[in-house]
Amino acid sequence: MSLTITYNRVLKRSETVKIQLPDLKSSCLVLSSFEINTSHKEVDFKLKGKDIICSYGEAVFYQTCLFDLSDKLSQIIEADKITVDVKNLCTVKDMSNINIKLTFTYAKMDEGIILFNNIYTMLNADGLSNILGDISKAGKHITKIILTSPNQISSVELVPQFESDPIWLKPVKFVSNKNNQIIIDLNSDELETDLIPQLCHYTLTVPDNLEKLGVIVYGYTH
Repeated sequence: MSLTITYNRVLKRSETVKIQLPDLKSSCLVLSSFEINTSHKEVDFKLKGKDIICSYGEAVFYQTCLFDLSDKLSQIIEADKITVDVKNLCTVKDMSNINIKLTFTYAKMDEGIILFNNIYTMLNADGLSNILGDISKAGKHITKIILTSPNQISSVELVPQFESDPIWLKPVKFVSNKNNQIIIDLNSDELETDLIPQLCHYTLTVPDNLEKLGVIVYGYTH
């Protein structure tokens, strides 16, 4: 899955346009590349996070208009917000205004690193509530959760704690695979909601009689 966002701007001579890009990391989407198409190449471009992620002058745009950001992934993930500055460097009077089209492509994040790995033995209502709390605090961006047990585990279900009108939270059920694992892929298009921020509104239910439940959480700390 990928997502493309396009901005069209007209820049006057020496004008700088500033754009704040959407943060889609909670949906497991991260900025992966961008493309610049302009009527003239006399532009200066800066992509900023906590610091400058990349900066290009007009000489670069005579060679290419498409830029891969895969080597900038850690800076992009760590940034609380990402902004773009584009300046018109044109000085010729009859070319003082330029049209510019900026296209930003977001791609799915990989699963990251293991943020959390624990075995739970208290699987009553309070214990299951603690599991959800621990998962929600495991990292800033969570991409995958694996549940497993030495006992046979068939499924788990997240049940909303309250009813609302209109109903915007629905029960979510996850079933185990042939390896006795329940894999919750937060990159999956099958999930209808941004699950992690909503965990505080859910109750975790386990239909099986389990002695232990192992929980592994993948993602990013920043």
